[in-house]
Amino acid sequence: DTLSPVSLTGSGQVDIGKALATDAWAYSLSDVQPTISLDVINVVADMTVQRTISIINLLDEVQEFSVQAVFRDPSDAAALQITFSEDRVLLGGNCNVNNSFDVNFHITANEVPTNHMTSGGQASHEFERLDMNEFDGWIVLTSTTTNKEISLPFHSILRRSADVSVGTQTLPALQSWPVQNF
Repeated sequence: DTLSPVSLTGSGQVDIGKALATDAWAYSLSDVQPTISLDVINVVADMTVQRTISIINLLDEVQEFSVQAVFRDPSDAAALQITFSEDRVLLGGNCNVNNSFDVNFHITANEVPTNHMTSGGQASHEFERLDMNEFDGWIVLTSTTTNKEISLPFHSILRRSADVSVGTQTLPALQSWPVQNF
């Protein structure tokens, strides 16, 4: 199957015919959507973001799914490694039986690009500037029973940030300066 393109919002295009003929549904539990949006993440240090995926069996037979991640740009894997709590997910033999697994997005701070984005002016219409900070692809579930795939697009904007904090909570006293009129 062809993977749906990932848009700037992290949602893929839906083929209604394939969606209605599917043998299972999959979605992110955090927002009950068939996509995973990690939003904009300002990365100061290595971190992990976790999302839970639920799969619902639409067949009256047992299904087993293999799980893998596919990046739109394979070089993204240097900054964003993806692991799963399960390499295989088993669904019981009745329709509407569900199971879930965790997707862990491990972000390596030193591999994340600095902020190449801009929020205004002429450059805000240059999508290639945003692309440097976009990390996206698909979580692909393949049924070993039917050989059909379900793909959930994921999308995030990662930008390296400085770890800056205020050293003191008080400002020094203001000194008065003589004003001289000329």
